[in-house]
Amino acid sequence: MSWQRIWDYLVATYHEIINDADKPEAMLKRHLRNIEKEISAGKAMLAKQQLLTEKYRRQASDASKLAEKRAEQARIAKEAGEEELANRALAEEEYYLEKVKEYEGYEQKSTTQTEALRHRVSQLEKKYLDLKDKKNELVARAEMAKANQRVQAMLHFTTSDTLLKEFQRIEERIAEMEMKTQELAGENPTKAKLIPEPSSAAQIALNPAEGSS
Repeated sequence: MSWQRIWDYLVATYHEIINDADKPEAMLKRHLRNIEKEISAGKAMLAKQQLLTEKYRRQASDASKLAEKRAEQARIAKEAGEEELANRALAEEEYYLEKVKEYEGYEQKSTTQTEALRHRVSQLEKKYLDLKDKKNELVARAEMAKANQRVQAMLHFTTSDTLLKEFQRIEERIAEMEMKTQELAGENPTKAKLIPEPSSAAQIALNPAEGSS
């Protein structure tokens, strides 16, 4: 993913994060996972490109060795008077020398592309770490904002007419219950003494000694 595509992606998803502010952590994690995938894809491409660069390097080396071999064969053929064989060896030498240049060009181009991609992946990894830290900050801010909203909503509710009327209604019911309790207590007063004292005759019957005295 190019830097322009990454930037366009982040801008395009900005409003998604804002609109889904109730789930900021899940949203931000999803975006970070997408960046992680791009980093992994970039590293995989780096590995392939490095293998390709190494392949071109080996091909250039092999072609150079073949060119040297054909040059030696041409020298030997000339010394032996084999002009046709010498010319053929020289032609092959020229061919392999061209292949050396071709493979070296491929290697150079692949190396340049690899270094450019490695630089971009490194930058993306740094941006990812920055965004990860930013995600933690945004999640903390979102949680604080939601807590403040809940507290503010509760404060508003505690000062609302609805709650005050509810408390007043409950207070009135309790007052009615208290009044009924007092009324019931007035209709059935509690006796000071539940068992009446015995009469004098009963006392004498219970205590004959007191009666004789």
